[in-house]
Amino acid sequence: MESDFPINWYFREEHDPGDWPKGPLPPEHGWIFSLDPGEDSESVLLGLCRFPGVPCWHWRGFCKTQYAARHGWNHFLATHRRVLDAVSIWRELGVEIQVNNEGGYWESRSEEVLRAMLGEYDRLVAAFSGALKDAGTKVEGAILSDPRFEQLEAEGQHELGEKIGDALKIIPELRPPKGE
Repeated sequence: MESDFPINWYFREEHDPGDWPKGPLPPEHGWIFSLDPGEDSESVLLGLCRFPGVPCWHWRGFCKTQYAARHGWNHFLATHRRVLDAVSIWRELGVEIQVNNEGGYWESRSEEVLRAMLGEYDRLVAAFSGALKDAGTKVEGAILSDPRFEQLEAEGQHELGEKIGDALKIIPELRPPKGE
């Protein structure tokens, strides 16, 4: 059976009852909508789907707002808040939700915490992207066009250089063959 919702699948969770089917399962039917929270952010897809043999409605999604910061802190904060406001509306409607907000804002509502995490992720992505480029790997990403890329890369290498070096060692398939 082909799904009309190829973007969402049900994956069995550890806490699921034992008689629910093992995932991944494509949805049988459902409703989804897309929200564009701000320039240079991923779109947010929200909805609910039914999966064969699973007695509840489900949805799983994600949205990366990190690169909205290319337009300044206020734009990023407004974009990030729009995503969480949309999720909050679902909760107010009675939908049971779980949020994993890497920026820590969902839990804390602290702009200071969010700003610190944004900086940490920018430095991490810049340092890792730079290390991949230095290793001869073709790299594409929004971080490369950030006017602060070189500064972020240097700060990230200073903070995480050894860990990034270790990561490159364990993912040799990302490194080009010698002699190229």
